[in-house]
Amino acid sequence: MHFFVFDFTLTAEARRRLQISVDVVLGLRLLQFMLEKSQFSKKDVKDVCPDEYHMFNNCCKAHDLCYGEQLAQMYCDEIFCDCVKHSEGCMSVAFAMCKDVKVFGYDAYKRAGKVKDLSKKLF
Repeated sequence: MHFFVFDFTLTAEARRRLQISVDVVLGLRLLQFMLEKSQFSKKDVKDVCPDEYHMFNNCCKAHDLCYGEQLAQMYCDEIFCDCVKHSEGCMSVAFAMCKDVKVFGYDAYKRAGKVKDLSKKLF
Protein backbone atom coordinates (compact mmCIF):
# COMPACT_ATOMS: atom_id res chain seq x y z
CA MET A 1 0.00 0.00 0.00
CA HIS A 2 1.33 3.44 -0.91
CA PHE A 3 0.50 6.68 0.83
CA PHE A 4 1.22 10.04 -0.64
CA VAL A 5 1.42 13.18 1.39
CA PHE A 6 0.74 16.44 -0.36
CA ASP A 7 1.49 19.87 0.91
CA PHE A 8 -1.67 21.93 0.26
CA THR A 9 -0.22 25.16 1.55
CA LEU A 10 -0.93 27.65 -1.18
CA THR A 11 0.82 30.87 -1.91
CA ALA A 12 -1.24 34.04 -2.06
CA GLU A 13 -1.00 34.02 -5.87
CA ALA A 14 -2.14 30.39 -6.06
CA ARG A 15 -5.10 31.13 -3.74
CA ARG A 16 -6.04 34.13 -5.92
CA ARG A 17 -5.92 32.00 -9.10
CA LEU A 18 -7.93 29.25 -7.45
CA GLN A 19 -10.57 31.77 -6.32
CA ILE A 20 -10.80 33.18 -9.83
CA SER A 21 -11.29 29.64 -11.19
CA VAL A 22 -14.03 28.95 -8.64
CA ASP A 23 -15.71 32.28 -9.44
CA VAL A 24 -15.64 31.52 -13.17
CA VAL A 25 -17.16 28.07 -12.67
CA LEU A 26 -19.87 29.43 -10.36
CA GLY A 27 -20.53 32.29 -12.76
CA LEU A 28 -20.94 29.86 -15.67
CA ARG A 29 -23.31 27.71 -13.62
CA LEU A 30 -25.35 30.80 -12.69
CA LEU A 31 -25.45 31.86 -16.35
CA GLN A 32 -26.57 28.36 -17.39
CA PHE A 33 -29.31 28.44 -14.74
CA MET A 34 -30.42 31.89 -15.89
CA LEU A 35 -30.54 30.78 -19.51
CA GLU A 36 -32.66 27.78 -18.52
CA LYS A 37 -34.95 29.89 -16.31
CA SER A 38 -34.97 33.10 -18.30
CA GLN A 39 -37.86 35.30 -19.33
CA PHE A 40 -39.40 36.23 -15.99
CA SER A 41 -43.12 36.71 -16.24
CA LYS A 42 -45.17 39.18 -14.25
CA LYS A 43 -46.49 36.25 -12.20
CA ASP A 44 -42.93 35.12 -11.38
CA VAL A 45 -42.01 38.58 -10.11
CA LYS A 46 -45.26 38.89 -8.12
CA ASP A 47 -44.64 35.48 -6.53
CA VAL A 48 -40.95 35.93 -5.77
CA CYS A 49 -40.79 39.67 -5.04
CA PRO A 50 -44.29 40.93 -4.26
CA ASP A 51 -43.01 44.10 -2.56
CA GLU A 52 -40.90 45.00 -5.59
CA TYR A 53 -43.46 44.19 -8.29
CA HIS A 54 -44.52 47.77 -9.07
CA MET A 55 -40.93 48.98 -9.22
CA PHE A 56 -39.99 46.14 -11.61
CA ASN A 57 -43.13 46.76 -13.67
CA ASN A 58 -42.30 50.47 -14.05
CA CYS A 59 -38.77 49.56 -15.17
CA CYS A 60 -40.23 47.18 -17.76
CA LYS A 61 -42.64 49.83 -19.06
CA ALA A 62 -39.82 52.35 -19.44
CA HIS A 63 -37.71 49.70 -21.19
CA ASP A 64 -40.56 48.95 -23.61
CA LEU A 65 -40.91 52.66 -24.39
CA CYS A 66 -37.18 52.97 -24.96
CA TYR A 67 -37.26 50.03 -27.39
CA GLY A 68 -40.35 51.51 -29.04
CA GLU A 69 -38.52 54.79 -29.65
CA GLN A 70 -35.68 52.74 -31.14
CA LEU A 71 -33.04 54.35 -28.97
CA ALA A 72 -29.87 52.25 -29.01
CA GLN A 73 -30.63 48.80 -27.60
CA MET A 74 -27.54 48.81 -25.40
CA TYR A 75 -28.60 52.17 -23.98
CA CYS A 76 -32.14 50.93 -23.25
CA ASP A 77 -30.79 47.78 -21.60
CA GLU A 78 -28.36 49.73 -19.40
CA ILE A 79 -31.11 52.11 -18.29
CA PHE A 80 -33.29 49.10 -17.47
CA CYS A 81 -30.50 47.43 -15.49
CA ASP A 82 -29.87 50.63 -13.53
CA CYS A 83 -33.59 50.82 -12.77
CA VAL A 84 -34.03 47.23 -11.50
CA LYS A 85 -30.87 47.43 -9.41
CA HIS A 86 -32.79 49.73 -7.03
CA SER A 87 -34.53 46.62 -5.75
CA GLU A 88 -34.24 46.36 -1.99
CA GLY A 89 -34.76 42.66 -1.47
CA CYS A 90 -34.71 40.97 -4.86
CA MET A 91 -31.26 41.51 -6.27
CA SER A 92 -31.10 37.98 -7.70
CA VAL A 93 -34.26 38.65 -9.72
CA ALA A 94 -32.96 42.07 -10.75
CA PHE A 95 -29.67 40.52 -11.88
CA ALA A 96 -31.47 37.81 -13.86
CA MET A 97 -33.84 40.30 -15.50
CA CYS A 98 -30.92 42.51 -16.46
CA LYS A 99 -29.11 39.58 -18.04
CA ASP A 100 -32.31 38.51 -19.80
CA VAL A 101 -32.75 41.80 -21.64
CA LYS A 102 -29.12 41.81 -22.66
CA VAL A 103 -29.12 38.18 -23.85
CA PHE A 104 -32.64 37.91 -25.27
CA GLY A 105 -33.60 41.51 -26.08
CA TYR A 106 -32.44 41.66 -29.69
CA ASP A 107 -35.60 40.19 -31.22
CA ALA A 108 -37.88 42.35 -29.06
CA TYR A 109 -35.87 45.43 -30.03
CA LYS A 110 -36.18 44.62 -33.73
CA ARG A 111 -39.93 43.91 -33.40
CA ALA A 112 -40.43 47.24 -31.61
CA GLY A 113 -38.74 48.96 -34.56
CA LYS A 114 -41.06 47.27 -37.05
CA VAL A 115 -44.11 48.41 -35.07
CA LYS A 116 -42.79 51.98 -35.07
CA ASP A 117 -42.12 51.83 -38.83
CA LEU A 118 -45.61 50.43 -39.45
CA SER A 119 -47.26 53.15 -37.34
CA LYS A 120 -45.45 55.81 -39.39
CA LYS A 121 -46.88 54.31 -42.57
CA LEU A 122 -50.40 54.07 -41.16
CA PHE A 123 -50.65 57.58 -39.76
